[in-house]
Amino acid sequence: MKFHTLVSFLGSALALPAAITPGDTDLGAIWFVGDSITQSNADGDPDGSPRKSLYDLLDAAGYSFTYTGHHDVNFDGLPATGTTPETNLYDYHSGVSGSVIGNDVSGRHGMTQNLPSHWTSGRLAVVKPNVVLIMLGTNDVNADIDRANAPARLTAYLDAIYSQPGIGTPTVLVASIPPNRTSTASPDKRVWVADFNAAVPGVVGAQRALGRDVHFVDQFTPLEAGYATLMAGDNLHTNAAGNDSLAQQWFGKIEEIVDGTVATGTGGLVATGDAASADTDNSSEAGRATVRAFVADIAGDDLIQAGSASLVDAVMDKAPSTVVGPGTSALNDGLGYPATGGGTGAFLPEAFGSGNKLPFTYTATLDTSANTAGYDISLIRTFAGWSQNGSALANQKYEVLVSYVGDTGFDSLGTYTFAPFDDANTTEAGATRLILSHPSGVISSGVDQVRLVFLNHGFDNHANTVDGSLYHEVDVIGAPTPLPVDYGIDVSGEVSSAETDNSGAAGYPAASASSAEIAA
Repeated sequence: MKFHTLVSFLGSALALPAAITPGDTDLGAIWFVGDSITQSNADGDPDGSPRKSLYDLLDAAGYSFTYTGHHDVNFDGLPATGTTPETNLYDYHSGVSGSVIGNDVSGRHGMTQNLPSHWTSGRLAVVKPNVVLIMLGTNDVNADIDRANAPARLTAYLDAIYSQPGIGTPTVLVASIPPNRTSTASPDKRVWVADFNAAVPGVVGAQRALGRDVHFVDQFTPLEAGYATLMAGDNLHTNAAGNDSLAQQWFGKIEEIVDGTVATGTGGLVATGDAASADTDNSSEAGRATVRAFVADIAGDDLIQAGSASLVDAVMDKAPSTVVGPGTSALNDGLGYPATGGGTGAFLPEAFGSGNKLPFTYTATLDTSANTAGYDISLIRTFAGWSQNGSALANQKYEVLVSYVGDTGFDSLGTYTFAPFDDANTTEAGATRLILSHPSGVISSGVDQVRLVFLNHGFDNHANTVDGSLYHEVDVIGAPTPLPVDYGIDVSGEVSSAETDNSGAAGYPAASASSAEIAA
């Protein structure tokens, strides 16, 4: 068990809390937010809760962490480590029985309305969260409290969290709510839950578009699959086994982020990553496809494809340490991986030979002679890796920048990381595909240049004793930005005097003169 000391926490209070960092098992302070399921006053388990179950999982896996929150009801077997909010490391949380997402209503505690007082109460007053676990909406749905606007209230709650003083940049995990079979006839509350849960990923996506480190956690599906053994007899709350299921889902998402198997970014784009096993290893660890599965996804008609009419040039600021395979267009030839049809790749290590190759800047200039308004960029896809096992050359990290027609310089769209492999994965490490998008469908409009600055992802891949990646292809998917439409409408106007005013004030004709021009 790893305990933080009081001194270390007081020292860290001077800095704003930060998000989970891939590769770092020190999570900082975890803040549970929820209702009676989080509070665990109805699970029939006096010595357990989702919080206790997660504590056990994290502790067994060697994580450093504490809990924070505005109160400490329902200890649930968690360690009693101190008698003050500063020294009580695990009992605090913000699970409030009967709570709803927004404002106080019908005697229920509104989490948004009361957030300012939560923020300055209990341990939350002295230890702000690095990780926030939110599962809210069960009571809004069950009590039929303005259900249609419940997702909007969830958005408002998230916005309120990010407006609190000292919030920093925490990692926020937002969950779907558990099943509800308290009524399966009319009304069928299963449908109500399904409607709410269907909206939660969109709420999360909109938050990520704002540059926030927010992730979706599916708590509903495992509980529904094991309903008979995971839900309490009231058909609303989880039981002790259900608590374990909730904790496992929270834990799994935290593990993904720490392991780098969740793509992360600091900008407003949605980052989605996939990993593949090496073609030479037939075990395909964890059900992954092999490298060849990604080759078909490399576009042959993207905007920066070598030879495309939309591309003026693609320039590297320095020579790669190695260009693998034939050809000189290592990052935009439209080909796949070595040994899969003559593909090429640029090896970009942190240090190699005579000097550093990272950061490595790749700039694609688009043709605006025909498309004078520039281009709408809808997707950016990058492919990295090797077709053989034995080295982890697939991890990715880069900053995305764009230049707009008529502007000088570049605007950053954030830095994005997908690093699922480390030195323990060298027998499986194959390739990665990182896809950047925006919930609106358009990343940027009116673009005339796209720039990627490839960075050190920070993992030792034991490739030639230096860190780096072997990038094979960059796809920029988009279309010309439409020009403004000129409808040729004459917007000139005339003013007439009222019919009842025969003076023809200021020389205006009477209104009948204008009405005569209206078509029948």
